[in-house]
Amino acid sequence: MAGLFHQVDTDERARQRFIQDPSGLIMERVFEEKLPPQRASAANRLLFSVLANKKFLGWLDEYSTQNRGRRVSKDEFNHDFAKALIEFGDHELLLSVLSHAESGFVLPGLGDRANQFLINNAAGSIAVTPVNSPSTSDQTAHSSSNANGVGFGDLGRLVDPAVLRSITEQLLAHAQELKESGALADLSTRIR
Repeated sequence: MAGLFHQVDTDERARQRFIQDPSGLIMERVFEEKLPPQRASAANRLLFSVLANKKFLGWLDEYSTQNRGRRVSKDEFNHDFAKALIEFGDHELLLSVLSHAESGFVLPGLGDRANQFLINNAAGSIAVTPVNSPSTSDQTAHSSSNANGVGFGDLGRLVDPAVLRSITEQLLAHAQELKESGALADLSTRIR
């Protein structure tokens, strides 16, 4: 990740690509796996839908702070996430969660049984993996705007905090543009 952020800082084309397709670029550069276009679009749509929803971002920030230092079970996180999705989710976020699941990712916050029930088709062609537990490490970010190096673990020590702040601001701005243009709610629009 540090290498990717260094490249994003020094190469304007890489920065623009990261802002347009963060999920695809991270998978390609960090995990050395190329996501098919539909899966990359679904992952980006979900990321940008979360970033464009200030109430949901606020919940994530508060949840992280409240649970700092304690292990949150998968069932507890699933329950809390689903509750927050109902309380703070908007049209774009709900569509994005379902689109994300339809593309073969897990359905965040609804657990394995809900995943199977909601996206298992008659042909059985969609694979569902278990929901990951959120990190409860002291190294998690305090908020989406926290780019002072605190809370980013090793990344904050290896990458200029101003670069992280700039990228965060650009991602948030792009998320708002996608929301305002209607691209997040239009599942036929590729987000990449």
